[in-house]
Amino acid sequence: MDNFANLISIISGIMTIFGVTGVVSWSLYKETGESFSQATMSIFAKSFKLALCIVSFLLFLILLYLIHVSIVISLGEGWMPGSTRNPDFWWKNSDWYAYVVSYCLIVLIGIPFYSLIASSIYTWSLSPFRIFWTHLRKR
Repeated sequence: MDNFANLISIISGIMTIFGVTGVVSWSLYKETGESFSQATMSIFAKSFKLALCIVSFLLFLILLYLIHVSIVISLGEGWMPGSTRNPDFWWKNSDWYAYVVSYCLIVLIGIPFYSLIASSIYTWSLSPFRIFWTHLRKR
């Protein structure tokens, strides 16, 4: 009986995986007029780009962690906990100004920079950076 249950579980898992991508492939096939294989490759390419965005976001979080720690240590009392589980990592009343500066820099610089990275991944070019640079140079 266990073998039968395992077989049913494997088949239902395969149907779930192919069912979701099959529905998306079919809707792309019908909507864009592409062949089914082209729609499937389009889904795989978009999935690959999404995976790259997720990996780059995790790397970007590490960078933001290091920026936050360095700003709070340099502007604050010179010490802060390294663990994010400690509440003093996120806020400490005696170093409030260091945390405010850190959060402002992360929001004002970090979010636009990661948006450019994600846009570059999805467009598969550096044109978002060029467009941003062009707008920065305008008076």
